[in-house]
Amino acid sequence: MLRDSDTPSLMRERSGFPLEGSPGSALNVARRCGLEYYLAMSIDEIESAALQLAAADRARLAERLLESLEQLSKEENAKLWAEEAIRRDKEWDADPTSGRPSRDVLRDAFAKLK
Repeated sequence: MLRDSDTPSLMRERSGFPLEGSPGSALNVARRCGLEYYLAMSIDEIESAALQLAAADRARLAERLLESLEQLSKEENAKLWAEEAIRRDKEWDADPTSGRPSRDVLRDAFAKLK
C-alpha cells in the first residue's frame, strides 16, 4: 500500500491535491488509475525503465522533461543550479583528474559547430 511517505516529494509539492483523505486526493486518484507502482519507483528505477524505451520514445520523453524545466520559477531554477554546482564541486573534490582543460573543451565545442 502506498503511503504519503512513499510518494515523491515533487508530487506532494506540485499535485495541487490533498494527498490523503478525500476521494479526489492525489494518492487515491493514482490508485484508481493503477499508477501506484509508478509513484513508488525510485529515480534510478525510472531512469532504467526510460532507457529501455525506443529511441523515438526516449526523445519524446526528453523533450517533455526539458519543457517542464522551462516552466520553473526563477527561485526553483536557481535552487536546481546551486544543487548542480554543489554536486559538480563534490565530484571534482573526489577526483580532480576527472576534469578536462578548458582549451580542450572549447576546441571540441567549436569543432562541433563547424
